[in-house]
Parts: sequence; C-alpha cells; structure tokens
Amino acid sequence: MIDAIGLAVGGGLLASGWIVGRFARWRSRPARPQAPRPICTCDHPLSSHDRVGTCHATVERAKKWDVDGDPVSFEHVPCSCQQYVGPKPLDELYLPPLLPPTEQ
Repeated sequence: MIDAIGLAVGGGLLASGWIVGRFARWRSRPARPQAPRPICTCDHPLSSHDRVGTCHATVERAKKWDVDGDPVSFEHVPCSCQQYVGPKPLDELYLPPLLPPTEQ
C-alpha cells in the first residue's frame, strides 16, 4: 500500500515538473536571430548597388524646417555612395563549375 502511494506521489511530482519545465521553456525562449544581410556603409543593401559598386538608391533629405528646427518636408536625392564596401556574398567569391564542358 505504501509503495503504491509513493509511486503515485513520485509520478505526480514527475508530471508537475515536466509541465512546469515546458511552460518555463516557452517563456524564456530567445527570439530567432535574423538572417544576416549585406549592408553597405550607406545603409543600403547589396541589391541597390550595381556590379561596379555604385549605389542607385535614394536618400531622404530635409527640405523645409519649422520654427522649432524640426524638418517639415523632405526630398529624395540620389545616394552619394560611390562603391559598395559591405561584405561580399559567398557565391560571388567562389562558384565551382556546374557541369563539365561538353565538346560538340
């Protein structure tokens, strides 16, 4: 009789510990890290730069200010970045030949 009660108490403690562990893990799970994106010093991605590296994106610049010195209207001007200086993607550094050459 005592063995049955001990087993029931032990099983209840095991189940309650498992349940508490599951809920504690859900709360403390860290957020997924975002995939790294190649960003230049002008904060534009690699896709807005051409093969030479010239940036083709636009930058928002203040055009008018109010009496407090806060910008009121903006204009879009071309980015002045002249060369992409961010990290190079791996496929641009090394790409093995896909198929062996065929002779015809």
